[in-house]
Amino acid sequence: MPPRPNQTNSRNPRADAQANKMANARRPLQKLLIGFAMTFFGASMLLPFKDDTAGLWSIFSLMASFNPFNWLFLFTSLYYVRVIFRLHEVKLPILHALLIFMMMSVASINLYFQRFSIKVGIGIIFWLASGYLLVATSIRWRYPKGGLKSGFAALLLFTGLSVWVQGLYRDGMANHIWGNSGSLQNSEVPESVNSAASEPAIGVGSEALPNYAASASTVSKPSDLNQNSLIQVSRDFQIYNPWAQKDAKISCETFAKLAYPVLLPPRFLEDGYEWRSYQHGDGVCNNLMYVGTPYHGKAADIMYKIWQDRRSNIYVLMSNRADQALYNDSFTITRDTNGLAKKADYIKTLNAGFAHLIDDNSLPMADGEYVFSKAETPTQPDNLVAGCEMKAIKDRFNTYQWGTGRVNFRGQSIIKPQTYCSSNHVSIAHLSSDVAQMAKGTANALENRLHIKLFNAKDLKPVSCGSVAIALSASETQAWNSGQLRAESVQISPAQSTGCLNVAVKLNNGRVVQNDGN
Repeated sequence: MPPRPNQTNSRNPRADAQANKMANARRPLQKLLIGFAMTFFGASMLLPFKDDTAGLWSIFSLMASFNPFNWLFLFTSLYYVRVIFRLHEVKLPILHALLIFMMMSVASINLYFQRFSIKVGIGIIFWLASGYLLVATSIRWRYPKGGLKSGFAALLLFTGLSVWVQGLYRDGMANHIWGNSGSLQNSEVPESVNSAASEPAIGVGSEALPNYAASASTVSKPSDLNQNSLIQVSRDFQIYNPWAQKDAKISCETFAKLAYPVLLPPRFLEDGYEWRSYQHGDGVCNNLMYVGTPYHGKAADIMYKIWQDRRSNIYVLMSNRADQALYNDSFTITRDTNGLAKKADYIKTLNAGFAHLIDDNSLPMADGEYVFSKAETPTQPDNLVAGCEMKAIKDRFNTYQWGTGRVNFRGQSIIKPQTYCSSNHVSIAHLSSDVAQMAKGTANALENRLHIKLFNAKDLKPVSCGSVAIALSASETQAWNSGQLRAESVQISPAQSTGCLNVAVKLNNGRVVQNDGN
């Protein structure tokens, strides 16, 4: 049995003195590191861990799944408690601590890959930090001069990680964790762009809104909205969306609700832009999109707020300037049920008022939503060439900056887009997912079609007959997806027989593909 720190060994006084000196040097920092380790572990049990629930409950609830990696949370936590309270009795404590930290890392990495179906909280970081501190403590226990730097490095490292990881996992819930290097910050607006799309009209479509009269006082419910009503949207972009999860059943509804599951007005203000809803598609499941142009007018009359609480309840509130509620409701969305679908009558209630916001009430609804009328079909030929760059907006799903305007393609499948422009028009060419094949289990299936969408260069208003799909061979589809195939130009001309457009695309492989004029 080894002598206690203050026990005298008469056979070797010098060794006893050295041992006591080392033990005394070790003890305060031992206690400090153990205290930090226990504090971090205790904090992880109380802080949000999974789905905004505390760690102590989360590690037991994770056992309900048949994923053995989830069981590591309970097993490792029990193992951790046993080791840290009996560290002085454990043989090879550094080995035990390293094993615990490795198992913690494996469990956390597995949870990271589940981030599309769960919310991961800051408690995970504190849990990992406690494991790292246990390693530092065991080093200090074995080697009196070691472990100190590792311990304080852990404090600095995990304090920074605890801040960074929150934004990281929120992005993960939006289906992409790494930002596009060519993307723009949401608040970033280019001052000038050398392209035909650089001058969208401010307050596009203002001919339908001669002035925004102070009409909020006359609005007492959604059905009282009128063409002068201006709605400011304030929403939580990170609400739980069952259609946006990686294991969601593939269907047209999935794509329609992929961007955002809650109904928005056909015209609203957000991020300093005025957004208008249009139908502009060629048979892809969801044909709706929002076009946004910079807004510098009067303040909104009505606030439309959407948010979610810690229990995944979604709240919708519409109020006027006097903070009087015009409409409010709540919906419960869980992993298995979608409260929005069960209370679809809220769409009818809101649409009763949204019908008055558009410019033409005779237009048919698209996917249960009201839309604005498109620009007229061009009557003159035009040739569009590459040159008007379109950049993704960071933290805004499927949204792009195009000159000073923006386009939100919502749930549309926009894969490998390429852009073209002239003085009158701008266009996007892209591939789309093959929903029918994906529903059968074929992952990442692509349609063998090239989708072309045409807009006015001045205001980005979609053009009537300006959305077509042109057949490609399977090899051409793969070449476009890999970046080897590109379009050199897009040519449009009126189709005399149908009153729509002939669209011809010149590819860099020498082939010209075109639609049939419908």
